[in-house]
Amino acid sequence: MNTSVRMSAAELQALISSALEGCGAASVNAESVARGLTQAEVDGHEGHGASRIPSYTMNMRCGKVDGAATPVANRVKPSLIHVDARHGFAYPAIDLAIDQLADAAKEQGVAAAAISRSHHFGVAGYHAERLAERGLMALVIGNAPKAIAAWGGKKPMFGTNPIAFA
Repeated sequence: MNTSVRMSAAELQALISSALEGCGAASVNAESVARGLTQAEVDGHEGHGASRIPSYTMNMRCGKVDGAATPVANRVKPSLIHVDARHGFAYPAIDLAIDQLADAAKEQGVAAAAISRSHHFGVAGYHAERLAERGLMALVIGNAPKAIAAWGGKKPMFGTNPIAFA
C-alpha cells in the first residue's frame, strides 16, 4: 500500500504552517519554520523537512520550545550580532539575524551573528544560501548534542555539528 501524497511546495508550506499554528505557534513563526521545512523537502533533505512536524509540534506541546517566542537581536559590536531566540524556533531567529547581518556586512565589510536559546535549526545550507542570495559570502555552523559514538565505540560522544558555506 502506497501512503505517499503528492502536493506542491506551496501546499506543503501551508500544511506545515497550519499544523504549527494549531499547536500554538505564532503565525509569523509558523510561516518561517514552514518555509525552512518545505525547502528541505524540495532540496531532498526529507529528514529535515515534513518529517519534523510531529517532533516540532510535540516540542511545543510539552514546553521544550515556545512557538510564540519573539527573537530579540542586539548589535554587540558594529559587526557582531547576538540573537536571543527566547527558547523559540531557530528559523525566526535566523530570519532576524540574516536581516541584521546583511546590513552590518554592507557597513563593516564583514559581520557575524550568534544565536542562543533556540530550537533545531534545520539544514545549514538553507541559511547559507539565503545569505548568498543577498550577495554575501556565508559560513553557517551549529552545535549538536552527543549522537555518534567514536569508531568501535558504543557510547555517543560526538554531535553531528553541521557546517555550510556559500
